[in-house]
Amino acid sequence: KCSFRYYLSNILKIDPFESTFSTNIGNVFHGVLEHSLEPNFDFDETFKNEVEKYEFSDREKFLLNKLREELLFDIEILKKQKGHTTFQKELHEEVFVLPISKDEFFETSFKGIVDKIMYLEEGGHTYLAIIDYKTGQLPTNLNHVIYGIGMQLPVYLYLVNHSKKFHSPKVVGIFLQRMINKEIKRQRKKDYKVERENSLKLEGFAIDEEELLEKFDDSYENSSVIRSLRKGKNGFYAYSKVLNQEKFEKLESIVEEKIKEADCMIRNADFKINPKRIGKDLIGCQYCKFQDICFRREEDIVSFKEYKKLDF
Repeated sequence: KCSFRYYLSNILKIDPFESTFSTNIGNVFHGVLEHSLEPNFDFDETFKNEVEKYEFSDREKFLLNKLREELLFDIEILKKQKGHTTFQKELHEEVFVLPISKDEFFETSFKGIVDKIMYLEEGGHTYLAIIDYKTGQLPTNLNHVIYGIGMQLPVYLYLVNHSKKFHSPKVVGIFLQRMINKEIKRQRKKDYKVERENSLKLEGFAIDEEELLEKFDDSYENSSVIRSLRKGKNGFYAYSKVLNQEKFEKLESIVEEKIKEADCMIRNADFKINPKRIGKDLIGCQYCKFQDICFRREEDIVSFKEYKKLDF
C-alpha cells in the first residue's frame, strides 16, 4: 500500500501492537474453534479457558456473553456444513514458512498461518480447501492482487501449494468465513434461523471443475456451504465466484512476483512515500496512523487502473 508506511510500522516499529476488545474476541473465537473438533471437546470449559487469557471490563463481559451464544451457534452450523463434504481431515492454525532469498548477510523467508485447511487424500492427490475465519468485514475482492494489495487468500494458496506438507496438492477453493455477524433483520417470508445459517456460508473462490467441487460440497449446484454458488442448465450462474485452474495458477505467480519484489525493496532500503490510488480510492492512506509525520505530496501518489471481475 505504501513503502514508507511499511517502514514506520515494520522497520522502525513506532506503532507497537496494542490488544483491543476486538482483537481479544478474535483470539478467543480462534482458540475455541481450533479445539471444536477434538473428541472430548467441552464448549463451556474451552470458552472459559480462552477468555481467562485476557482482561475484560464489566461492559465487555456483558457483550462477551452475547458473543458466546453466537460462537456456540457457529460451531453447530460448521458441523452441519461438514455433513456436505468428504474433506473430513482438518488442520488448524497451520504455520507455513518458505525461504525466499539468501546472501552472505541475511536470509529472507515468508511466513503465514492458515486458520483452517480441510482436505481429502485420494488417488495420489491431496485435495484442499483453505479457510480463514473473520470476526469483522470480509475482504473478498481480489481485483487489487495485481498490485500486491488484498493478497491474503492468494498468499495462502501460494504457501500451501509450495510447501512440502501435502502430497500432490490440489486446492479446490480459497475462502473466508465470518464468525461474528451483524444483527439479521427478520423478513416475513424468510426463516430467521436459515438466514443466520446463510450468513455463515463460505465466501471466496472455488474451482470450476465439478468433479472436484462435489468432493468438497455435495450441494454445490445450489450450495448450502458456499455463498452465491449455483449451477443451472448452462453452467454456473454469472454471480458464482468460480475460477479455472489457469487463473488459480496466475494468482500464485502474482504472489510470488510481489513477494520477491518486496524482498528486493526491503534489502535496498527502498522506503519512499508512495501510497497507491486505485481508481478514485486512495488505498495507501486509508486507516494510516502516520499521516501526521508523512508529508505526502500529490506527486508521491502512484495511480493504478482499477480492474473488475479479475480481468487482469
